Amino acid sequence: MMSVRHLLAGRGGRSSAVDVALLLLGVFAGVAFVMHGWGKVADVSGFAAEQGVPVVLGAAAAYVQCIGGLLLVVGLLTPLAAFGIGVTMAVAV
Repeated sequence: MMSVRHLLAGRGGRSSAVDVALLLLGVFAGVAFVMHGWGKVADVSGFAAEQGVPVVLGAAAAYVQCIGGLLLVVGLLTPLAAFGIGVTMAVAV
């Protein structure tokens, strides 16, 4: 059975504090994107009209934020989720 100390042990020379900080950062950012994306998913056509973009692009942005944030929280496909969110945020600027 794994101990808590073993689960929090750093990998690759990093300390466990860095690992915990990265975990909290990913969870916090993921929850923020899920919350912001959820409102857009609930009314995709309204969001697209408000931003002046086609519905397809509005839906893509909304679902990338919502699903990408969920993937960040869970820790699955993190590089792909971060890339999608990053592209969405770059276009939003």
